[in-house]
Amino acid sequence: MKLFKIVNYQLQVEDEVWTIEAFNKILKRDKTKDKSISMKEMAFIYHYCDVRSDYVAETNKNTRAKTIKKDIGLPEKWEIDDMIKFACDLYEERAVTVSEKLYKASLKSASDVAKHLSNTSFLLSERDEKGKPVHTINSITAANKMIPDMIKNLNQTYKEVIKEQNDLADKKKGAKQFGMFEDGFTID
Repeated sequence: MKLFKIVNYQLQVEDEVWTIEAFNKILKRDKTKDKSISMKEMAFIYHYCDVRSDYVAETNKNTRAKTIKKDIGLPEKWEIDDMIKFACDLYEERAVTVSEKLYKASLKSASDVAKHLSNTSFLLSERDEKGKPVHTINSITAANKMIPDMIKNLNQTYKEVIKEQNDLADKKKGAKQFGMFEDGFTID
């Protein structure tokens, strides 16, 4: 289930989304004439859950939610309620592939590594019970040398996840194009 697509740099909600009760409830509760709140809530769900969103790189969910809310222009009093949470959970359950889950887990671990390495002064001052350094300059330097490979692997994984999404979308929509003579050849 892919609920969103990007067309001409605009987020579009697929029509079939509204046939799913969790998302239809979001639409129905929006009393604005142009359904602008429900569209912003759907944009929130996209940016909060979808691996194609730049916001997914923020692994702290509270920070991610606050940033998205502000950036897409949801009202200040707006909060993630049970309806939005359920829709996010449903989207992640139905639309997120194993590859995407692994990619998101990799992002989280890379973020944790970055936090760990950004605290170098503490790492170098940390001592064990015998007063010996827990971390040495060599261990930190060795970890830093692994970063380019980590970045390369994350970028490659992202490309594979996007390719997988596109392949799945094409299969579901019957977008396969036949090569010459694949659909049969008749001579009149």
